[in-house]
Amino acid sequence: MCSCVARCPPEHCLALLQALALNVFEARYRLMIRRCLDGDRRFGMLGAVQPVPAGMKEIGCEVEIQDSRQLHDGRYHIQVRVSALASKLHLATE
Repeated sequence: MCSCVARCPPEHCLALLQALALNVFEARYRLMIRRCLDGDRRFGMLGAVQPVPAGMKEIGCEVEIQDSRQLHDGRYHIQVRVSALASKLHLATE
């Protein structure tokens, strides 16, 4: 997996094999996507709800870029598919 992790709304990290369409516009995430496209096309996403409610673990998922289109202004429109689910604790120990 690419060593990149992005923050996202937690509902995007819930369904295995779910397809998501993302508009990537921040410079740091555009760089991350460029690097992932040069590699194995995978990156991690962690839910962005802070603080994590008592008794709940922060969850995340690994996604794979299925399709990408770079726009003239540098943004990316990408289609990803959730390929694996993980907790933040699991991601930190790998």
